[in-house]
Amino acid sequence: MATLSNDPGLLSDRPPLRGLNVVTPGDMVLLGDTMERYALWRPSRFVGTAFDDSPDALRALVDQVVAVSLAHHERIQGEISGGLDSAIVSGSVAAAGLGPRARFVNYFADWNEGDERAYALAAAEKSGLRLEAARKPVAAITEALLRPLGEGIRPALHGVDVAYDRDVARRLRQGRATALVTGQGGDAVFYQAPEPRIVVDRRRREGLAGFRPRYWGEMARWTRHSAWTLARLALWPPPRKPSAAPLHPWLGDAADLPPGKYGQVHRLANCQLFWSDCLRARAADLIHPLLSQPVMEHCLAIPADRLTLGPRDRGLARKAFAGRLPPSIAQRRDKGDLGRFYGHVVQSSLPDLRPFLMDGLMVEHRLFDRVELGRDLEPERLLWSPGANRPLLLGVLEVWARRWTQRLEARWRTEISSQPIQDARV
Repeated sequence: MATLSNDPGLLSDRPPLRGLNVVTPGDMVLLGDTMERYALWRPSRFVGTAFDDSPDALRALVDQVVAVSLAHHERIQGEISGGLDSAIVSGSVAAAGLGPRARFVNYFADWNEGDERAYALAAAEKSGLRLEAARKPVAAITEALLRPLGEGIRPALHGVDVAYDRDVARRLRQGRATALVTGQGGDAVFYQAPEPRIVVDRRRREGLAGFRPRYWGEMARWTRHSAWTLARLALWPPPRKPSAAPLHPWLGDAADLPPGKYGQVHRLANCQLFWSDCLRARAADLIHPLLSQPVMEHCLAIPADRLTLGPRDRGLARKAFAGRLPPSIAQRRDKGDLGRFYGHVVQSSLPDLRPFLMDGLMVEHRLFDRVELGRDLEPERLLWSPGANRPLLLGVLEVWARRWTQRLEARWRTEISSQPIQDARV
């Protein structure tokens, strides 16, 4: 549990229950007298293979995946956040002729940086889609609200934004939608990260011929590093430090990948959480076209510096879908930020979550030091901490730990009580 609190992406591979054997995505397990496991698919195997980095090929593939994934759903719900990825997916929904079946929602916060309605409306109008705006209220997250997220064999971290999760599930039921389509995973598959190590990938692939002065300047501006820093990194890249922490199986054979593609595989492994349990997943099928196997394989094969044409984040995707995107999104260099919103959510939740966590099972079993945890949960510390949302994550893990402890103790008591009492008379 302590490991999961630091690397939640591991949860997509292993539940925190002993005695269970799980099947990692891409694996095959044969059951018999012994259990045999075979890794049939790994993201790393597509890096360095033949690739097609034409915009037309990427657009056609995403369109095909969206059309096939939603073909048998008569009522579809989606979200247009105002960002690039959801605009791409919603545009593909329209291109597949599925617009009349779909309704889209944009969730906005009370602060300017969290209000993306103008961008979302522009995307919807460009594709001729119906869009409704819904306010995200700041509401405290309590133990009672988190409790449903502890029912599965894995903590339902995908539902940690409880108010949002409940509202989407409610809309799915009311609209009788059987599919929830999203643009999740686009940051990873299309390569959003301004990663300086991309220059290492390019040097390994093209040699020094790939580094024209214009490229150095553009990469320096995008990654906010000096051109000299990037040159030193490209020519003398530092070795990857071995990790003492557990790794997702997808990273097990990825050590020799170029660093940019290694980072992409890592992010794609973390994205598998988007398929996990939450209230909206219980209300409808989760459809994440950008995390489908064909799209992942296609983009894994494309070198990182070709995915970031420009260079800029998701440059190839921007070019591929430029004709469907409003200029406000296609040319946008920033994105909305809900950090302030979630900061207020965490602050309003602390009166309930702080004692819940400090007197909880994870502290009792010494997974966390009570004094150190109390210090980390001080409101003043959370105001500047980079892990300001961590109390919400820990809350889900705690409700899960309590729920499964109750279940296992109840089972143990049942088994003990059902055993026949031996006659103790001599």
